[in-house]
Amino acid sequence: LRYLSTVSSYTDDGISGDGCCYYAEFDSGECWWGTQNAHGEEDGILHEILTEMDVHRVAFGNPTSPFAKKSSWIVIGKDGSVAWRNIPQGLHDVLMERYELTRCSTPSGTIADVPHRRSPVRKGTNVGIIRADAAAPCEVSLGVAGTYFVRFMDGTVDYSLPSFAADVCEKLEAEGKVIRNVSLHSDTYDCLVRFSVKTKI
Repeated sequence: LRYLSTVSSYTDDGISGDGCCYYAEFDSGECWWGTQNAHGEEDGILHEILTEMDVHRVAFGNPTSPFAKKSSWIVIGKDGSVAWRNIPQGLHDVLMERYELTRCSTPSGTIADVPHRRSPVRKGTNVGIIRADAAAPCEVSLGVAGTYFVRFMDGTVDYSLPSFAADVCEKLEAEGKVIRNVSLHSDTYDCLVRFSVKTKI
């Protein structure tokens, strides 16, 4: 198994649900995924995106958080394209600084082409292509209560983390370490911080 991303499936009242969201890529390059929400309903938009995109990373948000009334996820393509739905506002804003929208959600619940790349941003699903002068994201994670972490190819990071995790990251950065990723949990405050020492030239 080369890569795996999953999310716990719970209904609004905290009871374990019938759905299962996961994405798995095997060493052979074969990919499997499931896109059912806590109520056993298929997320057709996510299924369409996973079918069309050559996926690099997928992160699922907490299905009972205020940011995930329907579902919450972000998909990074190997070409730098990104699709996202119902993610924390801070992460949405960071992505909009670097991306031009190509498609977004419609009132009927589908996604359609954006007639002008600088069209007003709608809540819901957005698909964008990276601007020529911007670095694409390479790592992303969604956690509880609007927490997130994203790292870009140029080494820059942006995050909104639980205070204890933010303190750890700030301490590591002050010591000259490089934060590679922060793996957040979708329904607890547990996390894993991956870092490395800067290489001296």
